[in-house]
Amino acid sequence: MRPSFFAFGFMLGALRGMFLSPVVGELTAVLIEMPIILVLCWLVASRIFPGRGLLPGQGIEIGLTAFLLLQIAESLLFGAIGPYGYVDNMLFYLGDLSPARVAGLIGQVLFAIIPFVQISRSSHDVS
Repeated sequence: MRPSFFAFGFMLGALRGMFLSPVVGELTAVLIEMPIILVLCWLVASRIFPGRGLLPGQGIEIGLTAFLLLQIAESLLFGAIGPYGYVDNMLFYLGDLSPARVAGLIGQVLFAIIPFVQISRSSHDVS
């Protein structure tokens, strides 16, 4: 994936946190941002995976790896610019099950499923 995709995701999250959340609330802001980023992920994945000869099981591995890398990147960034430490971000998932946090986690799980779905679709098209 191109760095511009990651830059867009970072920019979208920053805009959500700085400008949208204070106006509409955290949950609504997450629910506005989530479909935008998921559609973008879907479009990027639809260009990357078809025609590569990957098996659906590899899509699960790719999705899990992407999810773990996303969690690590979020935790590192959270610790670098946020008021909390690196490990605190992961602990917040256990201690802060607010609707906005749960919605964000659901969005990240959907993000992790996209490679499997895209690879499964392309392997059915070839068969």
